Amino acid sequence: MSTNLDSLTTWDADWSQLSVVVTGLGVTGFSVADTLAELGAAVVVVDGKDNEHNRQAADTLKIVGVKEVLLGDDAVHGLPDAQAIGGTIDLVITSPGWRPDNPVLLAAQAAGISIWGDVEFAWRVRKRQGKRTARWVVLTGTNGKTTVATMAQS
Repeated sequence: MSTNLDSLTTWDADWSQLSVVVTGLGVTGFSVADTLAELGAAVVVVDGKDNEHNRQAADTLKIVGVKEVLLGDDAVHGLPDAQAIGGTIDLVITSPGWRPDNPVLLAAQAAGISIWGDVEFAWRVRKRQGKRTARWVVLTGTNGKTTVATMAQS
């Protein structure tokens, strides 16, 4: 591991030594990959869907500094080749729609690679020097989130 993950607790931490696989190229995966690239991390994104939308998203991510975007069934049958991001994989950040028994996540777990969800990542980068840190209210569950959020807003 090239980076101590415990030290990555703010936006201003040194993310540049980190090699990350991001699972999923939807809204969550795209934003995580974009943010990691901005922070200087080496990033590979994997998604099982090879379609026009994902190819366009991949092109955009490559412009902002993501090392590689792998699409299609072969991309999600295990971890990508670590050489694509500098020879090691330090971390996998997964999107909420990815099942824990997905082969990419199982391979990461078997290899002893840390797996974070998108909320873990967002929590770690929420503090930024010179910026006000937003307060968080977190709602989770299967039913009622929108209702509770609407009530809280009122």
